[in-house]
Amino acid sequence: MKIVKQLVFNLFLTLDQLANTLLLGHPDETLSSRLGRSKGKERYWWVYPCREIVDLIFFFDTKTLPDGRIMYHCEKSIMPLEQQNFRTMVDYEIWSWQVDEDKLL
Repeated sequence: MKIVKQLVFNLFLTLDQLANTLLLGHPDETLSSRLGRSKGKERYWWVYPCREIVDLIFFFDTKTLPDGRIMYHCEKSIMPLEQQNFRTMVDYEIWSWQVDEDKLL
């Protein structure tokens, strides 16, 4: 049963990363992580509702911080940059929603 759970988890993770890639995101990042990183930096009107919908779908995936604030699914899904599989900061910025063109030159 444990193998089946892991297989199902891996399948959903693969579909999540594929969806993010099709939306011009980094292929090794999930939509939830991308939406979590965009918090407070929404460039498009539809980003906020999408994040709210994903957080609602995963209502059970929350974490209460020591200061009492609740961290929802998208924010929890963000991996620290040093754990991510991005080769360089430039590579990371190319795949982000907000590219600083000065860093690319």
